[in-house]
Amino acid sequence: MFVWLLVYCIEISTMSSSEPSPRKCFFSASRHSSVYLWGGQVKSGVPVDDLDYLHEFNSATATWTRHQLQGRHPPGLYDGGCARIDDCLYFYGGRDERGETGSLYQLNLTNWTWQEMSPPGASGSPGLKYDCRMVDYKSSLLVHGGGDEHRLTNDLHMFRSTNDLHMFDLATGEFKLS
Repeated sequence: MFVWLLVYCIEISTMSSSEPSPRKCFFSASRHSSVYLWGGQVKSGVPVDDLDYLHEFNSATATWTRHQLQGRHPPGLYDGGCARIDDCLYFYGGRDERGETGSLYQLNLTNWTWQEMSPPGASGSPGLKYDCRMVDYKSSLLVHGGGDEHRLTNDLHMFRSTNDLHMFDLATGEFKLS
């Protein structure tokens, strides 16, 4: 049994052309047998170079698929929240070389096209966020925690974390603070 598990683990981790490159701080969400992965860093401050692709892992077949994406991707390339509702993935916040972002984007999983749902600073939005978490709840998106401000003081990176719970109502297209 141990040998079989070891061989199985090696077999599914064998690099293929569809498998994503090693990364950290990426956006991910799952549903049924699919796990989706986008963005991230190859090392601190260096985003991955495959932002035009979404990687999907099918746990039933242990295979990766790489989907070509259309449209303009979110400005937050790593460290944000992601959730799936129906045939769409939603991405909130994150950061890039310019700092934190506060946009909500939708990625349609039937035509692989990006759409900005809520720009930064929209009324009721959680604001600029990185390292936040997002989950789906009753056809809404809940965004929790994360950093919303940072500064350098005596070479010590300081950030304020929040305990606010923000909900984006897909029907009205608005954020609400719970």
